[in-house]
Parts: sequence; C-alpha cells; structure tokens
Amino acid sequence: MSSKSIPQATGAAIQRGQVPSAQNRSESVFKHALLAPAVIWVIALTFFPIIMAVVYSFANYVLGEGITGFVGFDNYARLLTDWSFWYAILITV
Repeated sequence: MSSKSIPQATGAAIQRGQVPSAQNRSESVFKHALLAPAVIWVIALTFFPIIMAVVYSFANYVLGEGITGFVGFDNYARLLTDWSFWYAILITV
C-alpha cells in the first residue's frame, strides 16, 4: 500500500458560511448570461419538434392547409389496424 499524503488546500478558499465577493458573483452572472442563449437554443431545438409532433399526431394535418381538425386517437387507431405498419415493424425487428 502507498503512504502518500494528500496535499492540503491553501489560499483564499471560501469557507462555509462566508459570502462570496461581489467580483465572484458578477463573474458567475456573466458566465450564466453567456451560457443562457445556448441553453435556450438547445431546449428550443429539442422540445419544440417533439411537442409539435404530438400535436400533429392528434390532428388532421393537410399539407398546404395546416391543421384542419382535431381527430384524437383516430390516427393511432388507423395506424394499429394497418397491415403495412405491422409489416414494417416485422421487417425492422
């Protein structure tokens, strides 16, 4: 077994109960401000298409006209009774 000792931290570390300085807070705010647009962009590009796919799956969507009516689970019922869907699942599996 090794008997190496772990070096102790030295310097001006923030101890428990101490309030960080104004400079540290402003640096933290600046970092978050720079990061926020990228995070918002990633969230928008991830969740917006998923939400719209769910909305379109419950609607009658006509290309060029948009959503023409709400059909509920009719699209899913038609999908589950279509033999070509089950054939595609069989081929995929």
